Amino acid sequence: MAFSTSKKGVRDYCDTVYTELTGMKSRLDDIVKEIKLMKGPEADLLRSHIPHLVELSDKIGWKLDLFLKVCPSDWKGYAAEFEPSASVLGTTESIPGGYPGG
Repeated sequence: MAFSTSKKGVRDYCDTVYTELTGMKSRLDDIVKEIKLMKGPEADLLRSHIPHLVELSDKIGWKLDLFLKVCPSDWKGYAAEFEPSASVLGTTESIPGGYPGG
């Protein structure tokens, strides 16, 4: 997917990324709800995954907060408010699979 550097291109990029990330967060939250409602022996195994899914959802929410500083949802005054970057110090915690986060 290609986005132009025009005002509309950046707006399309921001809208697309925001929509995708909020969709991911929503799906993770729905999975957690479904697991909590499950019954039977397999449910116990899946419940052990809940903290990891919640952590992923929280991380996406945190990234969305940062993203909104770079791509504000209110497009009035776009040129004056657009920040070329937003970042925070990365975490030093280890996440399975070797991805350090951040």
